[in-house]
Amino acid sequence: APFLNLTAGIIWERTEIECRAELGEKIVSVAFPFEVTGNVVEITAIRTSCGCTTTKLEKLSYQPGEKGNIEVHFELGSRVGQQHKYISVRTDDSEHPEQQLLLSVYIPHVLKIEPRFVYWSKGVEPYHEQSIDLVADTETAFTIVNISSNDHRLNL
Repeated sequence: APFLNLTAGIIWERTEIECRAELGEKIVSVAFPFEVTGNVVEITAIRTSCGCTTTKLEKLSYQPGEKGNIEVHFELGSRVGQQHKYISVRTDDSEHPEQQLLLSVYIPHVLKIEPRFVYWSKGVEPYHEQSIDLVADTETAFTIVNISSNDHRLNL
């Protein structure tokens, strides 16, 4: 892929990466390749939008024509759905001292329960029937082997 010339000192192959996490994956890792043009560029700081996202860079100073990668590691934790993680790269480039990178990750949920809970008001008659929907959001097949409740009055 061609590099995008977004600054006088660093050009990025891409400034946004969009991906989908796999089931069971704990960390999503991507790389933002770049190339230095013009003068020597010193990367002075890299900040992420949250503590769940870390970066790794081989070195901080790059010569003209030299290539590098900013590795980004996003720890999924218990998150689900679309996640946007921003990476701010500060350099000594006086024209463009700060550049933004974006990692967008969709984290599937195996099974979503909607609504998360149901309840009946005590002493209100008649009790009306309620249901819970199970919604799968995955490309992986699975089988529900049991649904149970500790309350014998529920029909499951």
